Amino acid sequence: MAVAVPAAAVAAVHVATHEDPGVLACRRIDEFTREFVAGGRPEVSSTEARRLADQLAASGHDDLTRIGEVFQLGQQEDDPERPIDGMRGAVLLMGAEHSCRKAGVPMTRVQPPPR
Repeated sequence: MAVAVPAAAVAAVHVATHEDPGVLACRRIDEFTREFVAGGRPEVSSTEARRLADQLAASGHDDLTRIGEVFQLGQQEDDPERPIDGMRGAVLLMGAEHSCRKAGVPMTRVQPPPR
């Protein structure tokens, strides 16, 4: 019985320190949106796009999982050498932004606020 208590404590610490992969992907996507809003033109390599899609699909949040699965399908159908273009990138960011917000991850606005 004495072994069960420390094992449970270790498991609780592991769960508390393990972040959902979809949440991690949301934070990375937010970095892209911040760069975009600041006037930059962030580029997402096909390797990074696949990694983000896989992280979203592995999420414990249903909305993030679904959007990740859609992005995985898009990666399979596209030329693996072609980075996400402007239109696909905007759609990816808008869909991910919505799902990330629903999962409790604050996101930067994709479009800058009106002046």
